[in-house]
Amino acid sequence: VLFRSGLLSDGDLPETLNASLVDSETGAVVAKGLTAPRHASGMSIPYWPFRVEVDNVGIYSLVVDGGPADGAGVQVVDPATIGIPLVGSPLPPFDTPTFDDPRGVNPICTRTPEPCPFHDVTLTEALAGSLPVVYLIGTPAHCSTGSCAPALDGLLALKDELADRYTVIHAEVYTDDTATTVAPAVTSYAMTFEPAVFITDSQGVITERLDAVFDEVELRELLLS
Repeated sequence: VLFRSGLLSDGDLPETLNASLVDSETGAVVAKGLTAPRHASGMSIPYWPFRVEVDNVGIYSLVVDGGPADGAGVQVVDPATIGIPLVGSPLPPFDTPTFDDPRGVNPICTRTPEPCPFHDVTLTEALAGSLPVVYLIGTPAHCSTGSCAPALDGLLALKDELADRYTVIHAEVYTDDTATTVAPAVTSYAMTFEPAVFITDSQGVITERLDAVFDEVELRELLLS
């Protein structure tokens, strides 16, 4: 596989990438034999999600086989310093905008030509119910990463399969179409990026969180496997 300026070059892209995680300070390999499958469902650019558990805070490098020797920087921080809800903690209830009560957010969904159907109940109401919850924060029209629309489309593609298993909620990032004022759904969780999907169990405890880039295939694997 050829790389150009740290990016995979055009042409045939591998189904799987292999990598190691290296402590940037000591040079020690803290995880090796990592693999990531290629994901590209509904995405303009494919991605390879690596998952690895790291015990210590610090700066690390993800060194992909065939890629730059210095790898890609990864920072691991103390969970106590993070305001965004973490896996293993309860998902805080929040009165997200609904079709009946938009709570000052207009439009409450920037998906076109029709808004998504995930605005019937608030997140607070969903968490009080008996089903696990899937909560997406993202704006299809104004997403800075270009992955919010595919994220929402992925949930829509799974809508019928999820209906009896999860309550799905979507909240927009901005209060209006000017995309200048951040919505309370973002500030209430101290979000600094979009999109994000929080997945809970039936007790409202977060079991998984997907950040920034994910597709329908990855959502299906986590929600329906």
